[in-house]
Amino acid sequence: MVEPDEGGNPPGGVDEPREMTIEFVDHEEGPHTVSGEIPVEIQAEASAPAAEGAGAQTERLQQLEDMVLRQRADFENFKRRAERDRAEVSDRARAALVKEILPVLDNMDRALAILEKEAPAEWCKGMELVHQMFLDTLLKAGAEPMEALGRPFDPQYHEAVTLTEDPALPDGAVADVLERGYLFRGKVLRVARVRVNRLQRETAEEAPNG
Repeated sequence: MVEPDEGGNPPGGVDEPREMTIEFVDHEEGPHTVSGEIPVEIQAEASAPAAEGAGAQTERLQQLEDMVLRQRADFENFKRRAERDRAEVSDRARAALVKEILPVLDNMDRALAILEKEAPAEWCKGMELVHQMFLDTLLKAGAEPMEALGRPFDPQYHEAVTLTEDPALPDGAVADVLERGYLFRGKVLRVARVRVNRLQRETAEEAPNG
């Protein structure tokens, strides 16, 4: 029987520790390999939503810009319509007021016709000045008297009250103005009441040769 030595070791000496060798085998990295770089496939997939989001935002901004431009154009059109309507309402109000004042001016015309025959020249001059001031005020408001005397009768501007026969005037001409007509901004405010020249057929045929 072999006995252990003094150190208690079995015969044959102390067993030396054995070395273990670990070999590392390299493998090819695939798309799921954990490494310091992100695979190209994953980068493309990650950047796609960002690109789509930028395009959607640009389209939305363009839609909002178009909406603002349309609203601005609608507002400008609304302002123009409002200004036009306001001007029309103002013109109608002025025209109605002027039409109410015209009978006063008619009476001044009749008074002047009488004064020129009977009153002193100083009186007539003063009345003419007041009459002219009255006409100037109406002109500023947009009204103006028509010129009808001697012109051909036109039912759009004239109302025939009576007839007369004057060989010196053409047939159908306005021989006398009984009440002046007025225009307001180029439109008829009140027709003129006139006396129309009406020649007999024989006289009318002879008038050009005479």
